[in-house]
Amino acid sequence: MNKNGRLFLSMFKIGMIGFGGGTALIPVIERTVIDEYGLVTKEDYDVDVMVASITPGALPVEISAGVGRRIKGSCGLLFGAIAMALPGVMLTILFTILIGRINDLLLKQIKFIAVGIYVFIGMHLTSYISETIKSISNNESKKKCILLVISVAILVCGKNLYSIFPGDRTPVLALNTLNVFAITFFILFFTRNRFNSVKIIVTVVCSSVFVLCYCTAGIISNDFVKCSIDIVMIILSVYGILCDIKDGYEISDKTRFIHTIKDIILCICFGITLSLPALIISSSSISFLLRGLLSAVMSFGGGDAYLTVADGMFVDSGMVTKEEFYSMLAPLTNVLPGSILCKTLSGVGYYIGIEISGSVLGGLSVALAGFAISIVASCSVISLMTGLYEAFGNLNVFSELKRWIRPIVSGLLVNVILSLIVQVKHHGAEFGAEREFIFLMMAIYLVNSLVVKKYRFRNEIIVGISIILSLALCNLLVLCR
Repeated sequence: MNKNGRLFLSMFKIGMIGFGGGTALIPVIERTVIDEYGLVTKEDYDVDVMVASITPGALPVEISAGVGRRIKGSCGLLFGAIAMALPGVMLTILFTILIGRINDLLLKQIKFIAVGIYVFIGMHLTSYISETIKSISNNESKKKCILLVISVAILVCGKNLYSIFPGDRTPVLALNTLNVFAITFFILFFTRNRFNSVKIIVTVVCSSVFVLCYCTAGIISNDFVKCSIDIVMIILSVYGILCDIKDGYEISDKTRFIHTIKDIILCICFGITLSLPALIISSSSISFLLRGLLSAVMSFGGGDAYLTVADGMFVDSGMVTKEEFYSMLAPLTNVLPGSILCKTLSGVGYYIGIEISGSVLGGLSVALAGFAISIVASCSVISLMTGLYEAFGNLNVFSELKRWIRPIVSGLLVNVILSLIVQVKHHGAEFGAEREFIFLMMAIYLVNSLVVKKYRFRNEIIVGISIILSLALCNLLVLCR
């Protein structure tokens, strides 16, 4: 099989098991495209993860687009993104069409399957964290790596950690992923990993105020203070970058911007082509397309954050009803695999198409346009940011960021592991078996770990074992209660 075939197959398979959010898939994609298929190097993959993490849009789709671009240029950019997003979108539209005919038994089995896939993803997450720490040979650097992983985990884990244990408490320091990256970039850009007493004081003060402003508890709730600290951190970050440039830096790849323009033109052509059926049905589809594009570009902070953006764009404007969005579409996008952004835009498009044309075919046409817009936005943004990185990637601040991106992601993955446990707990709560489901998850994890260690099966086999075990054990547990 050539590289194109391996690219599509690998991304499509990951898209089929894409539970747990975009960050959760970083180790899964890495294991597949590097270890299993040998499509890119570890260094190139880390760059794609870094760039995708600081851009709006669907994280796994952007990483897939970045990998595809390295293999097949502009066409690979689209090819990788489509392969990753397509399974989730197809399943969302299928279940949206059949929503009135889906019984509780089928939804229950989907949740049981999800438990097994959560275990599979959790194995990759723990392996990624372990390998990140083991890969550092220098003891001093290893200590810094472990400290960074723990620090990031402490900043983001509060909400999920409290959700696992009984009681209704609000975590003090819980930040979202975007906040963590904001602090990280500020520290690296401002200090360039060159510390003195002044930089240390400024960094500690600014970071502390930022955390107090944006933590879950909202210790500092004054909007003026929030705006002020944002502006100060941006100014200091830009100052650090300018200092790097002043040190004699030259743009490393001026031609990359030409490739970026080609990427964006191809993406626009792709979007227009797939949107033609929707535009033929009704010119009012233009409003949906523009709002969809804007919502994708505004999407920072993961899938849950995108649902808030989509609410403002499509529910508040009356394009879809609250019942359609929250009672039908939102539950599906959360329980099915794939990017929430891509699934939501496609699902919203389907409901708009049904309203416009009164037919399933019309709904599918506008859903296809929603899917196209999600791909166009993600691919265009990742191409633009990659172009900027490749032009300025030799700056000291980016070198430091490449060095520490894996420990930062590892800290975030600790929170993702906790979120998977929370999801399993919620599934168990529906059947009055919260603790039992968590113990069941741990048992499947242990079995899979032993099987992997002894037989080194491929991912497909491990996923199959996880699904079979979770289906059988969950059903048996529910029947016995």
